[in-house]
Amino acid sequence: MRSILLDPGHGGSDSGAVGPTGLKESQVNLRVSQRLGPLLEESGTRVSYTRTSDVFPSLSARTAQANREGVDLFISIHCNWWTDPNTTGVETLVFSTASSAHPIACRVQAALVTATDEPNRGVKTRTNLAVLRDTRMGALLPEIGFISNRATETKMRSENYLGVIARAIRDGVFGSATPLPPLLGDSGRNMLILSETPITSGQAEGWAISKNATSVFVGLAGLFWELAPEHGGVNPAIAYAQSALETGFGRFGGVIDATYHNTCGLKTSKGGGDKDPEAHHRFKDWEEGVRAHLDHLALYAGAPSYPRSNSPDPRHFGWLAGEGSTIETMGKSWAPNDKEYANKLVRMMGEMKAIPAVPEQPDTEQPESARTRCPSCGALLKLEVTNG
Repeated sequence: MRSILLDPGHGGSDSGAVGPTGLKESQVNLRVSQRLGPLLEESGTRVSYTRTSDVFPSLSARTAQANREGVDLFISIHCNWWTDPNTTGVETLVFSTASSAHPIACRVQAALVTATDEPNRGVKTRTNLAVLRDTRMGALLPEIGFISNRATETKMRSENYLGVIARAIRDGVFGSATPLPPLLGDSGRNMLILSETPITSGQAEGWAISKNATSVFVGLAGLFWELAPEHGGVNPAIAYAQSALETGFGRFGGVIDATYHNTCGLKTSKGGGDKDPEAHHRFKDWEEGVRAHLDHLALYAGAPSYPRSNSPDPRHFGWLAGEGSTIETMGKSWAPNDKEYANKLVRMMGEMKAIPAVPEQPDTEQPESARTRCPSCGALLKLEVTNG
């Protein structure tokens, strides 16, 4: 890449979006561009800017500069905004999938998701944006986060975080970013809770390890896969992804901890506030907690023979039967205020699927005395038995 024009969006009289505590998008865009430029120059790329201070070049002036200079790539830095303050994520815009910038946008998007750990909103086409439509070279527009989200706005005030974003864009431009697994998209959000999965428990364990999950949480993968067929045929990958989301990969950090053996934040039959630890159910061990989790999903998805009379699920209410059958509907039940809940689950399952599968070893018969469960997580263990 010989030459790149960086365009810090908005500026001057046009502040762009404004965060909950007053941070202006135009300021963030400029600061990211000021950090990105030198990183690109380190690789021998000639870098120019549509603005280097708080001024507002018109859209036509920005595209005219790009066409006049004949640069190889145009990058317009922006922050996203939405009326729902809980919305988060990063996305990258291009004019069309046929654009020469599209493969670069895919790498930039992958790098941003990996670096920021924000939800992946994907690479999207926009034909109505002047900076993408009227430039004669490849052009992309990274939306580096929702400034309308208070937590994201706080991160955007950090020079270190803006440096992380700049390095991610640099890595994407020069092809050093590892591609993300493909999003499952609408078909993923519409995946049935009661379904089979090609994802193995080994892949789930590998994924959990890659996310620095606790050893107990890693071990729970086998338990989900072992027990799911007994509980309405719930897709174990969906349940395990949800458990990762609800427990922070076993690190918890909310009002409950690992002593609750509660894999999805199930409340007691009486219920109560989200911040009340007494409102959340304590299970005797991890197996009971996983069974309750799977039963609750099976009931919600309308599995045959549900509700059950002997379920460990404390909220096994008959009126919940068949309330929702897909990942999309889970978000409306578990996290009605998190519009990205379903997308997060889909993204997690895509990451699991991308973990290389390890061939399973033949299951040789062992005496019952040699089959036991891990005392920490309850997962089934197979012990080597020697004769003599």
